[in-house]
Formats: sequence, C-alpha cells, structure tokens
Amino acid sequence: MDSCNDIAGGRRRLTFGTKAEAEKQLADFAAQKDMYGKETVLDPLEQKAAALAFASLKAKGFNAPSHLVEAAGFFISNHATTTATLDKVAGDFLAFKRRQEEAGELRHAYVKPMKNMLKPVTEKFGAREFASIRRPELILFFNNLPGPPYSRHAYFRYARMLWRWAETMELIQLNPFDKIKAPTLNPLTPTVLTVPQAVSLVETAAKSHRHYLPYVTLALFVGLRSAELQRLRWEHINQAEMTVNVSAEVAKRQKSRTIPLPLNAQLILKPFLDDPALFQQPVLVISRRDRGRHDAAGPACNHGKRWMEFWRDAGFASWDRNILRHTYASYLHRTLGDDTHLVMDRLGHTVDSTTFAHYVHQIPSRAVAFNYWMIADTPANSLVLEETVAEPMQRQDYAEALQTLNIARL
Repeated sequence: MDSCNDIAGGRRRLTFGTKAEAEKQLADFAAQKDMYGKETVLDPLEQKAAALAFASLKAKGFNAPSHLVEAAGFFISNHATTTATLDKVAGDFLAFKRRQEEAGELRHAYVKPMKNMLKPVTEKFGAREFASIRRPELILFFNNLPGPPYSRHAYFRYARMLWRWAETMELIQLNPFDKIKAPTLNPLTPTVLTVPQAVSLVETAAKSHRHYLPYVTLALFVGLRSAELQRLRWEHINQAEMTVNVSAEVAKRQKSRTIPLPLNAQLILKPFLDDPALFQQPVLVISRRDRGRHDAAGPACNHGKRWMEFWRDAGFASWDRNILRHTYASYLHRTLGDDTHLVMDRLGHTVDSTTFAHYVHQIPSRAVAFNYWMIADTPANSLVLEETVAEPMQRQDYAEALQTLNIARL
C-alpha cells in the first residue's frame, strides 16, 4: 500500500506491505510532530549530514549523541559574528580611536589619516556584512589594488588594524588577516644629501623660506622625524643643556629620547630661542588653525605646496620625504667612527637592522662628515664655528672638536 506524507518538509511516497503498517508509520510521524515539532524530523540531506558528523566524532572516540550537540554549541559560540556592515564597524572603530586620542591615550592627530587609509576597503566592501568578508576575496583585493607598493602596504596595515580591533571587540571570532601576507616592499637605497646640497637647503631657508629654517635645521642636525617635528614645540629645547627633549607625546610609539643640539644648530636657531613669545608655540606652524585663531598672522595653510616651492628654490628636482633623517644618520655614523649604538639611540631605534637597512649610508671620509657639522645659515655663524674648533683641529684633537661642537656622546 502507498502512503504520502509531508512531515519532513516535502512530499515523499512510501510503500508498505499492509494498511496496518502504513497507518502505524503515519501515527509515528504524527507523534513526532506533536511531541517535538516538525523541525525535529530530519530530511534525507540532514540525516546524511548527521550520519557524517557522528562518523567524524566516532573516529575521534566520541560516540554519544550529546557530543554532536556539544560540537554544535562550540561552533556557535566560536563563530558568533556581528551583522553590521563594514561601514558601520569602520565608523565605530574611528569613533573609538578618537575617544582614545581625546583622552590622551594616543598622540594628537593620530586618527586623522585613518579614514583616508581605510577608504579603499570601505569603498569595496562598505555595504557588506563585516563578518561575511572572507580571506580569499581580501587577498584578491589587495593583490589588485592600484598604486605604488608603499601605498598598498599602508592601506593593508590600516585594514588589518580595523579587523584586529573588531576581533578584540568580539565582533568576529575568526580574523581573515591572520593568514594574509602584507604586500611585499622592495628595499630602497637611502638617499643622502651631499654637504653642498645641505648648505643650499639651509641657506635657501634662511634667505627666502624662513618659516622652514627651524624644521630643516632640526631634521638635518638632530635627526627628528617629520611627524615628530610637526608635534615639537620650542619648550622641548633645553637651552641650559642645549638638548632636544623628544618626549613621549612627540616621539613615535611614545618612546622618549634626548638628543644634543649641535653648535651649528644652536647658532641657526638662536633668534628663535631668544623670542619668549615662541616658547609654547610649535616649531613648525603648518596652518593658521594651529596658531589658535583663523585670522592669526602667519604663513599660508597649504604646507605641501609651500614645501614643494621651498625645495625647488633650493635646487632640487624631486624630494624624498626621509632624506633629511637619512642624511643626519649617515653623517653622524661616519663622524663618530661608525658608532652604530649611539646612532640608534639618537634615532630612537631598538634594532640595528633598521638603522643599517634604511638610514646609514656610506660617507666618503670622516673629514667630509666633519664638514657637515660646520654648515651655518650666515657667514658670521660660519666664522664662529671655525674659530670654535680652530685650536683642537690644529692640535688634531678630533674628540675635543666633537665635544666642542656638542656632537659626541652626552
């Protein structure tokens, strides 16, 4: 006898030998439906999946049906995810970072570039559920992202930061970035200024771009990073000891350090250091907004355009943004007799591989390196430098000359 049922979510024809057998089967289905609900009756695909699951558990030594329930519970608890879109998660991430910045846990303007750095990934996946974005599509996305390697590497790092934050906040349980390699960066040969090029830069700043004279001086002769110089204030220069205090709020990764201010830099910066009105002002005023008033007197707001005009006036056709720090490290390394550890201290490095790979470049001789520290902005200051080291250099006492120029170890 044939009987039809739709208990398991679809009609199926079953064949029985007698009417009694068919009626018994129908009664069993009805009892299951009444006692457990229709959803507890597995269809053939679900029965097959359950059988495979039990086989997998049995192969590992787990036989009881309760272990399948435990496995399902473990999967749910370890794969719980947010249903929010990437745009929503990115917005929450930026808001969280802004609160940290306002609380002083992050440096000023730390969050500012984040939104732009996340723009490629939000434009691509912004409307998608954040938890639905998988590793293969992210790999494909970053492999095909246009632009130079360093830009693609930066976009990757900020996106990875977003996903790691989401993991910390338990918005996702599995982070696709855990097994994605960052875009490869080919090592670059550091570019270093010659002594005549450094002279041209200082003299051009002194004559026609005075706004940049402190910035160039501290970058060339103290080796500060561009971001550190934009946070540095005149009060960070200790005039009693003639040192520059790169405090935690100024330094990269909040690692403070103290660097001696060479004599040539002292002479160049003296007019600025003698002005008490500048004490709490930033060394480099990038925009009028930084001065506290929109109508404040000062240079135009477009720092990028003015900086380009400056280095072109100094005779440069192109510009490497790290060239001033590379130059400082290379000349200091050669001047001090290749003292790598001291150079690391001045640069704020923790491993010498960073110093050698990116900053230390071979200078022809120690004499050439010494001339670097004799660069000044005016003939009068050049004369002071020459007279200061005339006696030790006449005696060929190189160590004393370095002490006099405030370059040697503190």
